[in-house]
Amino acid sequence: GIGARNLQECLIIQIKRKLKDNEDDEILNLTLTIISDFFDTFSKKHYQKLKNKLDINDEQLRQVINEVLKLNPKPGNCYS
Repeated sequence: GIGARNLQECLIIQIKRKLKDNEDDEILNLTLTIISDFFDTFSKKHYQKLKNKLDINDEQLRQVINEVLKLNPKPGNCYS
């Protein structure tokens, strides 16, 4: 994610890297979909809209949020 142009791209790069090792992971794939296609909705915490649009439950959304929290929003900081 160091060469990313914005936060969304940074997160997508990190999620895709995780998916290389575990491409069948349902939550990682859902996380990628949400960050790729619904980033504004997610970042504004409009969680009910996400649940309705993607037909997901509270537990799935909680797992997605936990995955995003594990990502580094500023991966280049370790080099400065």
